[in-house]
Amino acid sequence: MSVSSVVRVVARLNTYQKIRRKLAKLDLEWPMEVGTEIAKEGEVIGRLTTVSGLQALAYVDTDLLEPGTTFDGAKVCDDSS
Repeated sequence: MSVSSVVRVVARLNTYQKIRRKLAKLDLEWPMEVGTEIAKEGEVIGRLTTVSGLQALAYVDTDLLEPGTTFDGAKVCDDSS
C-alpha cells in the first residue's frame, strides 16, 4: 500500500468518524489487571491493555477522552493526548 493510499484511508476514517476508540493514559483509583473493562455509568467503554501500578493504558471511546473525565475506578490523565 502506498503512502498516498494510507493518507486517503486515514482521511476517510476521520471524515466519517469511524475511529471510535483511541489509546488513553488513565490514573486508576485501585490496582486493576490487564483486560479489566472500564465503565462509565454502567456502560462498558473500554478495556485496559497495559497496567503499571496505578496507571494504565486503555482504548476508550473518542468522545470520552477529555482530560479529567472519570470512569468507574479511573480517570483520563491530564497529559493524555
